[in-house]
Amino acid sequence: MERRKVIEAISAARSEIVMLYPFYGSILMNLRVALADCGTAATDMRRLIFDPQFVLRLSSEELQFVMMHEVMHNVLRHCIRGADKISEIYNVAADIVVNSDIMKSMGVTSFAVDGCEVMHKAPDGKEGYLYSAEDIYDMLLVRGMSLPGGDESSMQPAAQANKENKNQPLDRHDLWGQIKVDQELVDELNRILRQAIDDAGESGLAGMPMEIRRLAAELPDAGRVNWRELLHDFVQTACDDYDYSFNPVDRRYSDSEFLLPAFNETESYSVEDIWFVVDTSASVEDEALEVVYAELKSAVMQFTSFKAMLSFFDLQVTEPVEFDDVDSLMDIKPVGGGGTDFDSIFEYMADNMDEKLPRAVIILTDGYAEWPAEEMSQGVPVLWIIVDSNRMCPWGLTVQIEGE
Repeated sequence: MERRKVIEAISAARSEIVMLYPFYGSILMNLRVALADCGTAATDMRRLIFDPQFVLRLSSEELQFVMMHEVMHNVLRHCIRGADKISEIYNVAADIVVNSDIMKSMGVTSFAVDGCEVMHKAPDGKEGYLYSAEDIYDMLLVRGMSLPGGDESSMQPAAQANKENKNQPLDRHDLWGQIKVDQELVDELNRILRQAIDDAGESGLAGMPMEIRRLAAELPDAGRVNWRELLHDFVQTACDDYDYSFNPVDRRYSDSEFLLPAFNETESYSVEDIWFVVDTSASVEDEALEVVYAELKSAVMQFTSFKAMLSFFDLQVTEPVEFDDVDSLMDIKPVGGGGTDFDSIFEYMADNMDEKLPRAVIILTDGYAEWPAEEMSQGVPVLWIIVDSNRMCPWGLTVQIEGE
């Protein structure tokens, strides 16, 4: 019964965030949720981790605040930006910034979580959202860790204030020092942030924190598709025998809607035997092809183990070439430029892959051709990624993405 209440509370809070605060909600939906006996909440830049007892003590609005708090630490890269700083001081500075940002989004001037007012003002008395965590860190160093505020307790050193506070702190940051920063993690964070910014649109971006707008301007080109979730749902639904899993899992919660890895354990994301077929006909613009390649690179980067095949097609299909990382992908050069014939894909599969059919076929195209008959797929699941077009295949699964 307690487990059900925790899951229901998290699910309800997440749904409210998606509706009320779309920018935070978009990012939240791209991060996994885990439960662990961690006292409060935490993040390792891949998961949002909650202690069940902490969740049950909070109101729905308080839980929303905590979830957005962890989201902002990820978005602003606080988990890795303070690696060369005094962690005790940087943790306070980072919390001041994210709390102030969230309160600004909520339109409130104060907020309490679990009976404790959250820190949100810089040492100069101004709101934290006006500064970066590094700015506030420097202020705290100069002022000997004195916190802003009007009462006597707020002027105590931060460490002492935390010790004397009878309530649990809002979250814990001890996982930050254990985070392994690699290109895969950076690319994934960039993809998640780009997607959230795209979802928010120009009007939504104007109301975002200054640091978010700066990050938006500096983001490199990246894929728009969450390939982990897409391939997971697509392949699991279509291929009952396909062993695609997120491991390890905390078995206490294995019957929930969440994938809940045990605290501090390593997850493995893998996929194989997928055949990507890219439209290189004359109707496909160079810009659209760039988007396709960005998606393929993003797909590779989102998995710890990735083995797939790539072909190109116009009126004919090129022989599949295997790739398992970005370098091997980029070695495969596009070929084509004629008309478009979807039948050629499945004719090639029937003539050349009868001994070992792919687990799934993913076709990236603008969709401007006559759709093939469904029986040509031989029961192999087909995912259509339609670029810069509102075309919809009458069978298989269609996902539409926009180019530049």
